[in-house]
Amino acid sequence: MSIGSSAEERAQRVARRLRTLFTDIHPHGRGPWTHQEAAEACGVPVEEIERLSVGLPLDGDGFATRLDRLFLRTSPATGKPYSNREAGAAVGRSAPYIGGLRSGAGEPEESVVPELARFFGVSAAYLLGGPIGPLAQHFRVRPAFLTEDDDAPDVRAWQRMARRLRLLFADIYPAGRGPWTHLEVAEACGVPVEDVRRLCAGAPLELEGGAFAARLDQLCLRTSPATGKPYSNREVGAAVGKSGQYMGNLRAGVNEPGLPVASELAAFFGVSVSYFVHGPIKLVAQHFRVAEVYLTADDDSPAVREIEDSLRTLIALRDERVQRVVGRVLNKRWPR
Repeated sequence: MSIGSSAEERAQRVARRLRTLFTDIHPHGRGPWTHQEAAEACGVPVEEIERLSVGLPLDGDGFATRLDRLFLRTSPATGKPYSNREAGAAVGRSAPYIGGLRSGAGEPEESVVPELARFFGVSAAYLLGGPIGPLAQHFRVRPAFLTEDDDAPDVRAWQRMARRLRLLFADIYPAGRGPWTHLEVAEACGVPVEDVRRLCAGAPLELEGGAFAARLDQLCLRTSPATGKPYSNREVGAAVGKSGQYMGNLRAGVNEPGLPVASELAAFFGVSVSYFVHGPIKLVAQHFRVAEVYLTADDDSPAVREIEDSLRTLIALRDERVQRVVGRVLNKRWPR
């Protein structure tokens, strides 16, 4: 396989998974993120997000390339593309110095990077490392979710779980009603609907900073009915009798709460305490009356094969054609 082909495949993979994030991963109470909203939230140029979303390769990108692209923007002061002199004056450096950075002739001083980032309205993380990291952080997924090969073990595990969940949502539901919605399952098992959507999309929440902290932080991104904005540490703290600083420490993973505080937080956000302790997978599996292993084990697991055989039988017995055959044999209708 050629290098060009590999870069193109990687770019298409990133584009496909980004579309999944923009479609399915957003806080409860608001619609999907727009490119502009995500750009402003994570400090990545909206042009870069648009490039990624249509599958333009990023292999070979570096600090100089990213900086040079920012100069293509129109300066509010001149109505023309930014000049080296204009950017240099803003960060206290000469025009030749800036020109050298754009051409890749030199490495930027550590203090210059955040100043350039502020001048162009992007994050220093973007300038130094590119858009993947900031976008992954914005959507609370691992960077590997966007970049790893489809046959990577983690990716296969995420997609396997998503595929099995889609089967459960489509075909496993009580008689007399249609398939469950994400919100119905979330409310029934005390799991945030954001997590249910994540699991069904194969984009699990990144827990690197600690499971409790990551789950609480995701809930705080919801829109507060009182302010119309994401919940602040002060607002959540006041609801559970704690300070805003205490809440900030919980969200950052500095502290772990006791059971009383965890219970109050669960009640405030409308989730179960078990969600904070065990996460969403076990609770969603219990809702559908299947073992957790069905969502997590390999396809060749005996437990998975046994459960899938049972599910196929249940689905077949609900089929009208099978009901007619069973009814003739037993002289009765299968209960709905």
